[in-house]
Amino acid sequence: MLEYGKVVEVSEELAGSSLAGDVAAGATLLPVVEASDFDERGGQLSINGETLAYSAVDMESDVITLDAVTPLTAAAVEGDMVAIYPDAPVRSALVELEYPGDAVLVRVPHHLSSMLPLGIREAEQQESVTLDRSSAMWVIQDVIGRPATVQGEAVDVSTLDPVENVSPDYTYPGDITMTQVQGGLISSVFETPDVGSGKMRLSDIFGLQSLRSDGSARFDLPNSDDRAISIDAEIITNRFTSLDEFALRGVNNEIAKDAVVTLQRGTTQPITPPSVSISWDSIGVDDPLNLSQYWYGLAWVSSTSAWYVVDTFGANGALAQFNPTTGAPVGLSYSVGVEPLGGVTYLGGNLYVLGSRTSGQFGQIVKWYVERYNASGTKLGEWQYLPPAGATKRPGIGTDGANIQIGQVSSAGQLLWNFYNPTTGAWTGATTFGPTVGNVHVSSIMQGTFDLGTSRTVVAFDGLAQPAVRVYSNDGSSYVSANSWPAAASSTIAGLAWDGASFRSLARGAARLFTYSAITNTANPWWVGNTWRRSDATGPDFAQYETKLGGARKFTMTRRANLTVSTAPIPSGAAGPDAADSMTLYLGTGAAQPTNANFFRRATPAAGVTSVLFSTMDFTGGNPPTAGTFPNANPARIISDDPALLTIDGNGSITAPKKMQCGTLTVPVSAAAAGSTSLVFPVPFAVAPALTVTTAGGATQYYPVHSAKSATSATITVVHRAGTSATTTVTVDWIAMVP
Repeated sequence: MLEYGKVVEVSEELAGSSLAGDVAAGATLLPVVEASDFDERGGQLSINGETLAYSAVDMESDVITLDAVTPLTAAAVEGDMVAIYPDAPVRSALVELEYPGDAVLVRVPHHLSSMLPLGIREAEQQESVTLDRSSAMWVIQDVIGRPATVQGEAVDVSTLDPVENVSPDYTYPGDITMTQVQGGLISSVFETPDVGSGKMRLSDIFGLQSLRSDGSARFDLPNSDDRAISIDAEIITNRFTSLDEFALRGVNNEIAKDAVVTLQRGTTQPITPPSVSISWDSIGVDDPLNLSQYWYGLAWVSSTSAWYVVDTFGANGALAQFNPTTGAPVGLSYSVGVEPLGGVTYLGGNLYVLGSRTSGQFGQIVKWYVERYNASGTKLGEWQYLPPAGATKRPGIGTDGANIQIGQVSSAGQLLWNFYNPTTGAWTGATTFGPTVGNVHVSSIMQGTFDLGTSRTVVAFDGLAQPAVRVYSNDGSSYVSANSWPAAASSTIAGLAWDGASFRSLARGAARLFTYSAITNTANPWWVGNTWRRSDATGPDFAQYETKLGGARKFTMTRRANLTVSTAPIPSGAAGPDAADSMTLYLGTGAAQPTNANFFRRATPAAGVTSVLFSTMDFTGGNPPTAGTFPNANPARIISDDPALLTIDGNGSITAPKKMQCGTLTVPVSAAAAGSTSLVFPVPFAVAPALTVTTAGGATQYYPVHSAKSATSATITVVHRAGTSATTTVTVDWIAMVP
């Protein structure tokens, strides 16, 4: 827990304490005001110039036990200094907190001593500092914006290296780990150094660029629409989909040996696999006190009421209520009588706040209490909670539905928990000892069946390398990794609650309420693919037509997150009953891509929908078709800029009128038993073509001939074979081609 303040005064004294009462010569017990500076395992101390050995320290009663062989040789009186030997100077600072008039005396760690010289500060000289209270004692963590100082009279500048080529731009002398960047805006330019081959640039003006040493761009991804995305380099890709306006230019293009370009006869399976994104439902929670980084706990009452506690850095904290549907505050906050670092829970219509009260010169004496409040902020009672001996990490509060449950990590890093009567605080069972989890805080703890299938203990921690919620057997004997899950968006969990259907977590600092999904069967990896379909009103899973399964995407699913799957746009083409209008999603699991029989239909959205969000997942349902069922209509085509000159389609038709043309012609026949008409080729040939003519429709008594043939036309004549005169028309089929 951090706090900000201004340093008013810095002083120094020897580590130790003063006698709390008179002590006679020969005594082996020394009562002191505070014993926290002394080592419980023993050591040496000095009193009135006498150096003595001590063997034990009782931190509860503040009594030091001297070695029996070296008792106090001379009487001492109340107030005499009892110091650690050898002398250990301790620097402390009086720090005024953000709230005027509220000041605390805090320890100055050794590495910051040079930044905080002794003395009283005027207002304009007061250093800004951050204070840490993650342990039982206030300690200065950092001096804000203050470089280290050299305490001395002179510096020999001849020993300093000269400074050359100083740039006004700040250069970070090392690697930047991007996981450390948690927010903010790039308002200028971020560049990598040019090591001879160029550099990367990220800026608010240019976007993302890969630049050569001469300044030309290999890759240019602008952050506006006034420039096209450009790549001036070789691209190697497994899949490429162009939605429209694909242009191929230059003279060195080829379709390589053994490559195949397919002209589809109708709607076929997708080429590009669906894309996936993993997320959590969340809402922003209003932070009227601007202290969300000091929120603790989460107590769920209903869909319109939830509570957290906030450390306001005074003697007390506050209870705050908000609407978990909208994130808006509800009513006023209520003061509590503790520093509520252990959070809050809800049971039987009452709110239970776990917090500490401190006393002593440096705040070393810490006692924990559970305060009980009604929903109107009226305090109904309290009882003391006793942490495990030596424990310094924060406990967390929760419930099993009947009792108050408190979990904490011991000094050895072992998780343990107890149950208490909500009203009296009476211990209702033996301590449960769980696994070793390390030096971390407990944010929340609860016990129940929830959606886990059997009763478990669920714990949210603060301080894990990867923020997470861990689940344990109720006897503490095992960590149930299959039920545990990571914190939403790697957030720091201030509190965790069950709303009756889902787990919810309140994010400290981010001021967001996250909802966890019911996806728990995350056997990895997962696979997802889709088909195109023509929907039908017969039923939601029925398709009038459907393709085979297209390309599948392999991915790792996060437990209790939402999964959003999006496909490429549904293929456009001529409208009609054979056109695709929707898609179907199929999912499966396995180290290798599942077979068709192990992909299962999980979504058949409405026509035009290309994205589906999943908050539950079962690998059941129908399998994709093994063959497409769309009719071969509206085939793909290759055409020239004048379609009349060249057309090739997926049904096998080729139209190239400069090389070959065909058609039919009607020739009128007169009473002279013969007739002629002119054939004009739809597209002129370069030279006179070879021409073949035949009668059609069974008119075998006539035979056709051609004459006067040129590149543009010919004369077609039909003659009755028997010379019989008749007035009629004869249909002639013709084919003309050039070599």
